[in-house]
Amino acid sequence: MSIRIEIGERYVVTSDSFQFILHEKKRAESGKNAGQEWLAVVGYYPKLSQLVSGLMHHDILTGSAKSFADLNAQVEQLSKRCFRGFWLIWPLKPPGVLSLRQHLPQAPVRRLPVLMHGTRHARPSGAKDPLHVTRCVRCKVFYPRLTACLTFCARCFTSRYDYIRRNKSPVHGFYFLTSTFQRRLWPRIERVNQRHEMNTDASLLFLAERDHYARLPGMNDKELKKFAARISSQLFMMYEELCDAWVDAHGEKESLFTDEAQDHLYGHVAGAARAFNISPLYWKKYRKGQITTRQAYSAIARLFNDEWWTHQLKGQRMRWHEALLIAVGEVNKDRSPYASKHAIRDVRARRQANLEFLKSCDLENRETGERIDLISKVMGSISNPEIRRMELMNTIAGIERYAAAEGDVGMFITLTAPSKYHPTRQVGKGESKTVQLNHGWNDEAFNPKDAQRYLCRIWSLMRTAFKDNDLQVYGLRVVEPHHDGTPHWHMMLFCNPRQRNQIIEIMRRYALKEDGDERGAARNRFQAKHLNRGRCCGIYREIHFKKHRRLCTGWSAR
Repeated sequence: MSIRIEIGERYVVTSDSFQFILHEKKRAESGKNAGQEWLAVVGYYPKLSQLVSGLMHHDILTGSAKSFADLNAQVEQLSKRCFRGFWLIWPLKPPGVLSLRQHLPQAPVRRLPVLMHGTRHARPSGAKDPLHVTRCVRCKVFYPRLTACLTFCARCFTSRYDYIRRNKSPVHGFYFLTSTFQRRLWPRIERVNQRHEMNTDASLLFLAERDHYARLPGMNDKELKKFAARISSQLFMMYEELCDAWVDAHGEKESLFTDEAQDHLYGHVAGAARAFNISPLYWKKYRKGQITTRQAYSAIARLFNDEWWTHQLKGQRMRWHEALLIAVGEVNKDRSPYASKHAIRDVRARRQANLEFLKSCDLENRETGERIDLISKVMGSISNPEIRRMELMNTIAGIERYAAAEGDVGMFITLTAPSKYHPTRQVGKGESKTVQLNHGWNDEAFNPKDAQRYLCRIWSLMRTAFKDNDLQVYGLRVVEPHHDGTPHWHMMLFCNPRQRNQIIEIMRRYALKEDGDERGAARNRFQAKHLNRGRCCGIYREIHFKKHRRLCTGWSAR
């Protein structure tokens, strides 16, 4: 500790990384440690004013000030002066006298000057300017949290800090670390990691792999494959031990091929695999008691397969990686709309690799010996985005013609998730619109998949209500991302003209059922427009494909 403040004979205040810690002296009354003293933590206070408030709350500090505001003003005013190695604190009159004892470590401690109200206050002449990121790390202000970030996240923060320090000032760079990173971004990173960490409640078998699993978002393919092999081998060893124990208990190996035995084995092996936040095959049937021996065989065989685990871990790595980039503000209209730059590069690289593989393959007729290029057949199917777009336009036109023949009317519906599913929000109008972090998202840290589940759930409720009220609805829907990656739905629905108002009211009721009283919910969460004849294809072409043009780039046969 670089600072030690003794308050009377009972309490001690220490400071580490600009955080005040209040301790209470304890003494053992009996036992083999009788007479020994130790310090028990009473509270943590990131600011000096909060420390004073805590001291007064515990009836520790009293002084000559007439009110807390007066006391806080006196303390804050004189605490602006900072000397090398200790703080100067306003001396109060008894019984609240603070005696300052400077604790000098073996090595000299480099401390940052106190920053108040955007100014840098005086320090002793000849002292070097410590406002450099390496010195911040040396004095352990942000070291534990920066090292806890993965490489790609730390790279984002380092580039932002260097840009701010180079184009503004070192003081602004320091404020970015203390305010933006520490107070705004770090809680979001912690919450995302908590949602994706190993599920030790499901099983403790892989507890030794917990720290290794926490590095999954930044893990390369080679390390990931080794990790998948270790998981599958441990599950196989567990399966063998369970089989041996079952045979010892029942006497014959043939007893392993019964439904009871396979149900027992599947429950233990699949339950252990759920520690990695996966849902094993036929898990729901197992919970209902409906799993068969054949289904248990096929599910357990997958859990022993290295390639299956590699595929599962790659999917988790991609989702976890993207969730962290969304949390730190790398996915929005100002940075990278709809998806992170890393995700877009990954999609384009995979598509290009698939094209190269298809170009290297031929199709051969064994009877006639005729050979054709595989890529030509692929580009002539709906795997080609252009042909897939034509198929969609043709489907929309066909539905519209059928509705016109039946005398039905069309509706264009937009469903959006509540604001807590959106990591960012837009402030302003027109060209002056800016992006800000949405603090209502921090509590749950929902990802795009959670928002999609929410929309599917309310749509299932709407369909149930349609069925209960004998309402016939048909049409088409597409899923599109907002600028921050949160999905929303566009639906082209057709119904009987006499049922249109009732259908809209049902959909509006379920769309606003959750957090429907929040600001802007009635205007943004549900929108319904009437479609004129012939407008369907134009609307879908304008809305749907202009957003997906960035992801479709790179898919070409040339």
